[in-house]
Amino acid sequence: MILIDTGPLVAVLGTKLDFSDICRKILHQTPWPLISTWPCLTEAMYFAWQKGEFELLRLLQDGAVRLMEPGKNLKDGQPPDAFMLRIGELMEQYQDLPMDFADASLVVASERLRIRKILTLDRKDFSIYRAFDGGAFEIVP
Repeated sequence: MILIDTGPLVAVLGTKLDFSDICRKILHQTPWPLISTWPCLTEAMYFAWQKGEFELLRLLQDGAVRLMEPGKNLKDGQPPDAFMLRIGELMEQYQDLPMDFADASLVVASERLRIRKILTLDRKDFSIYRAFDGGAFEIVP
């Protein structure tokens, strides 16, 4: 499984981003689903507004992209808001970058789902963030 960040979600819509072709190629060659989060989807919908939000919805409807639900995959005994608490911890830890809400949600998804590979255009930040096991993310492309 691969996590997918906001940038590639927007890029696959055929916008004029430099990485549109490579992101579409990766999306079609990678076994589905790619995993994202609600914050990333919300951010992508904002950027895709009136240009491709229905195509973005189709990626979800077709099963190409699946959203991690914040309350899922929590360890036994964790409160339901553990997802949000962890996001806050990460944003504080990486405040010098700063880490945004969507990026923090992907790092939490990495921790919860034990996924290290991420499709992102944000190489700079994701080369600094650490994956679920403390190691570096495997950044695609």
